[in-house]
Amino acid sequence: PIYREWGWEIFQAFEEHTKVESGYASLKDVRQVPPPKDDSSPSYFVAETLKYLYLLFSDDSVLPLDEYVFNTEAHPFRIPTHSDPPIEEAILRGIEAGRRLSGAYKGQ
Repeated sequence: PIYREWGWEIFQAFEEHTKVESGYASLKDVRQVPPPKDDSSPSYFVAETLKYLYLLFSDDSVLPLDEYVFNTEAHPFRIPTHSDPPIEEAILRGIEAGRRLSGAYKGQ
């Protein structure tokens, strides 16, 4: 609950201080109130920051945290289990699937 409260405060601050017509702007100096906006928005803001806020407020079943872990870019990775095939086999399957997709895109 406390993390959701903090997350909500963060989201409200984004809305109040960074929201612009086309999305969200970077801030030039957060020590100034109101903070001056920059004419940019880094891609990680949506790809990471908003993803974490979405996950914070989403139902726990969206990505069960006992089955997934996140890297620093907020990409989820399924935690391997003992019933999973060895990593070498999984890599080979992925390579083969990539080749099939590549052939499909080339009209093969």
